[in-house]
Amino acid sequence: MTLKLKLDPDSLVGKPYDKKNYHCWHFIEECLEVPTLSDIAVDTAVQNIYENMPYFQECDTLDNYCLVLLGEKHIGIYYDNHIYHNDIGGVKCEPFRQIARKYTDVKFYERRENT
Repeated sequence: MTLKLKLDPDSLVGKPYDKKNYHCWHFIEECLEVPTLSDIAVDTAVQNIYENMPYFQECDTLDNYCLVLLGEKHIGIYYDNHIYHNDIGGVKCEPFRQIARKYTDVKFYERRENT
């Protein structure tokens, strides 16, 4: 099931990263209709990713606005052959080819039906 866009990720490019208050999952929940941190009691980006994964399944086809798991500890949004993500340098948009060189394990996810 395709994820619904709440806010264009382009509008957040350059927004600063904050380990406690604005990490990669905060960015995801600001842009897409996904479970929010207030729905699930977690306190780190890595914990957010793993606590939320039961809501998602790997994509059979690559669609815009699907989630991208980058390695085991980082997550972003796929759009038009680019990955939007929030890391220590803030929110950025990078070509998928560049991301694929940084992360050896890249997986794409969509919302699981009935969640």
